[in-house]
Amino acid sequence: MADRNGHAIGAFAFYLGYFILALLSSGMEDLFLAFFIGLFVSQLGGVAPDIIEPPTWPGHRGFFHYGVGLLSFFTTVLFMFSFSIIGYSVASFSIGYFSHFILDYFS
Repeated sequence: MADRNGHAIGAFAFYLGYFILALLSSGMEDLFLAFFIGLFVSQLGGVAPDIIEPPTWPGHRGFFHYGVGLLSFFTTVLFMFSFSIIGYSVASFSIGYFSHFILDYFS
């Protein structure tokens, strides 16, 4: 099971891929601001499941890991190409949350 640092690194890696995709395919005007907002929000998403549902044992994955983790995947898909700052932030948070789900699933 990944710890909080592992989830933060995973969220960063997933977010960086998304940012590069957004950079290549969008016309976002303020990329500097978007990068740091997205980075912050994806880090929150990466650690949110363990804040909401703290790990008490290795198999701690409950509703906020599976149910909301799956929902975050669909939210990411819906907002991935919405390059307004709101849509971009929602997608960034969902990417962080989904990275947590993936790291927990494979560890």
